[in-house]
Amino acid sequence: MMTETTTKWARVTGASSGIGAEIATSLAKRRYNLVIVDEQSLTTKNGLLNHQ
Repeated sequence: MMTETTTKWARVTGASSGIGAEIATSLAKRRYNLVIVDEQSLTTKNGLLNHQ
């Protein structure tokens, strides 16, 4: 039997606060690889990237 491994990716816009941050957090908890985009922030938000 062959097992297929799929890497899941998501791009989340507006991820520094509000609904975008909640969506990014939810996806991170489900082990998605994230591309986080936000106009207001040029630095990575540690809180979004430290979920395990």
